[in-house]
Amino acid sequence: MSKRRRIFSWILQGLLAVAFVLIGSSKYSSEAWHQNFTRWGYPPAFLELVATAEVLLGLGILVPTTCRAAAAGIIVIMAGAAATHLRAGEPPLHLLGPLLYATLAVGVWILRKVQRRASEPEPEEFSPPSLDSPRG
Repeated sequence: MSKRRRIFSWILQGLLAVAFVLIGSSKYSSEAWHQNFTRWGYPPAFLELVATAEVLLGLGILVPTTCRAAAAGIIVIMAGAAATHLRAGEPPLHLLGPLLYATLAVGVWILRKVQRRASEPEPEEFSPPSLDSPRG
């Protein structure tokens, strides 16, 4: 992966990390989030689950070994958020946040896939043992 792509990937990861840690942690103490989840028909435990997942995904996006899994998790969480807004009949403007975060996560997922491939060693060619060689 080129240096520019690597830097771009880290910038996207940083933006997602900050956003998800802040948004997720705000759900623990915000009465507005509690009211929204109640209005959408979700139990309080689901709010806690989503908040915890968002914080963990925000942290996980910064760890190279968990980055792609965290990006996939963000995509799933944002698909759920978009579905919730649509089901609740909210204005289309409410879809912008989930769509933006999901798009950024797709970008990270793709960039990290490219980076992982670039850093993997080339596979060695397989050559079967010769029948003429001594067995040992």
